[in-house]
Amino acid sequence: MFAKISSTTTTMSSGIEQSKSILVTGATSGIGRALALAIANLPTKPQVIAVGRRAQRLDELKNRGLNPVKLDLTSNPADLEVALNQIVEDYPEVRT
Repeated sequence: MFAKISSTTTTMSSGIEQSKSILVTGATSGIGRALALAIANLPTKPQVIAVGRRAQRLDELKNRGLNPVKLDLTSNPADLEVALNQIVEDYPEVRT
């Protein structure tokens, strides 16, 4: 994915505009948060699954229409696999 960011426009390419559901990790701060919010504001309004560790910030994203998932990607592999399988079950569109 490529993003061109200027003071007035944001353009994303590589098919993201056609996606129905998009998972963004690190969505509670920094670039991940900015990316999740930018995707949520696309004209096509894809479903954004915002993954992060900070519950309060995930609540803020939920209030902005995103779908929060509390998950620490540094969890042990077995717990991470369970969590990711649950995400795929809850949001099957993320597979396409």
